[in-house]
Amino acid sequence: MYNVLAGLPKNWGFVLLLTFLALPQQGFASTNHSVMLVGDSVMTALSSRYTNAAQNVIGGDLKFQAKVCRKLTTSGCLHGQPESALNVLKSNHGVDTVVIMIGHNDDRSERFRQKIDVLMNEVSDARHVFWITMREVNHSYREANKMIKEQAAQHKNTHVIDWAEISRNQSSWVVKDGTHLTATGARNMASVIAKELQSLTPNELPSTH
Repeated sequence: MYNVLAGLPKNWGFVLLLTFLALPQQGFASTNHSVMLVGDSVMTALSSRYTNAAQNVIGGDLKFQAKVCRKLTTSGCLHGQPESALNVLKSNHGVDTVVIMIGHNDDRSERFRQKIDVLMNEVSDARHVFWITMREVNHSYREANKMIKEQAAQHKNTHVIDWAEISRNQSSWVVKDGTHLTATGARNMASVIAKELQSLTPNELPSTH
């Protein structure tokens, strides 16, 4: 299985921080939304530990649930940690908008399709679900993204953010493994998410009051 940590420079966090500090701090104006981000080590680049791009760019009422080695429906690859995305979603019912980017640590065979559906069914009560595709560094990621798109089409509340296509020719957005994000990549991913949220009409956005 592809190791999502392979290719990360030893001083990854420090590099992310320095790069982010050099970027202009001009995010999108926060809309009145309540959002939960669920992901693995790729999404952790948006966290307060590294760039804080999630809060700075997306803003609003934001719950951040990205952890290194997280898997879809089973315990993570760090000696059974962290808890699965499924468990996170089970404990957060009532969240109106969910953004998911996960799958780098999972078996991306046909069984991946079933895991996608388990997660999508778990958030069937959410008003909006945005599922972000993975960069297609090998055939298994291309197949996994195809499954994500096919299964999302069967769920009315689910929208696909095609990060694989958006970031395809943006080498400065990722480190040498082609998957994990630089600070530039983190800010761009956050910007893409923010634009998707802002595309929702005001009556589609949940109130934070």
